[in-house]
Amino acid sequence: MICEADITPIAIGGKDGVLDVGRSSRLATPRQRTAVLARQGHQCASPGCRAPVVHIHHIIWWSRGGPTDLANLIGLCPRCHRAVHAGALVIDPTTHEFRDRHGRLLPGADPRHRKRRTRTHPPATGLPRAG
Repeated sequence: MICEADITPIAIGGKDGVLDVGRSSRLATPRQRTAVLARQGHQCASPGCRAPVVHIHHIIWWSRGGPTDLANLIGLCPRCHRAVHAGALVIDPTTHEFRDRHGRLLPGADPRHRKRRTRTHPPATGLPRAG
């Protein structure tokens, strides 16, 4: 009967890409993984780490009721992922800032997942180049 069914709202991101699946699935969808990688420039979100993303982690852990929604997913390298599960790195579920096991904010912690640095050119001044 429909009254006994589980209903999960699902957010769709463009061309049928599922970005929020709630508690209906533990693993990130391929579209979620692509979105996390793009958001982070394919680099681990941990401050100071430049390793490539290998694992997609639930900021609020799945085992603690966290949803498989894009806002709750973060890309980590294996070393940083182990550190999170060991309690050496803590990701604030509200601000997404990284803290050490004593609650101190890590230097370089960038809320909402840092992106890879890109080279930028100085702004054009309208003046001809010397030379």
